[in-house]
Amino acid sequence: RTSEGVESDIYCREIRFNRATLRPVELLTRPEPRYAENRLSDGVRGSAIYARGGWTGFRNEDLVARVDLGRVTTISKAGISTLVDYGSHIMDAASVEIAVSEDGIAFRTVACQTYPEKPFTLEKMLLEHILNFPPISARYVRIRAIRAGRLPDELPTARGLQPFLFVDEIYID
Repeated sequence: RTSEGVESDIYCREIRFNRATLRPVELLTRPEPRYAENRLSDGVRGSAIYARGGWTGFRNEDLVARVDLGRVTTISKAGISTLVDYGSHIMDAASVEIAVSEDGIAFRTVACQTYPEKPFTLEKMLLEHILNFPPISARYVRIRAIRAGRLPDELPTARGLQPFLFVDEIYID
């Protein structure tokens, strides 16, 4: 209650800080225009209800993003968080690759992981794909997340459509 007697609800959001938080993220591929928010380093996880915002969505391209850490620093893990919502044609990443650079030009891959397709379900899932690697010095980190190839047969109305990849956060530590 304010001094004027006005009541207000308290609104809280958890912010997860890491070395990518609030750092510049350059998208090297183009997201779907209606899901083009680039809040990949704000530290706030998106909701399982993608329409609430906070998600960057890719349909015809994979995610390729470059994060500038501001200075050369030692890191040993990096990754992304994703949404799976089959009913909205949103699937998980098929693979994630992490590459590092000190100059932003010459990148070296330090980790890559492929992921099996999740079994079809109407349950929404918030997932994290964090890849660990030996400590290495880097100023720039490039994250490549490959979209799933096709929507499952259990979605007959989606035949011929490309699945979305929705990403809300990039993590680097």
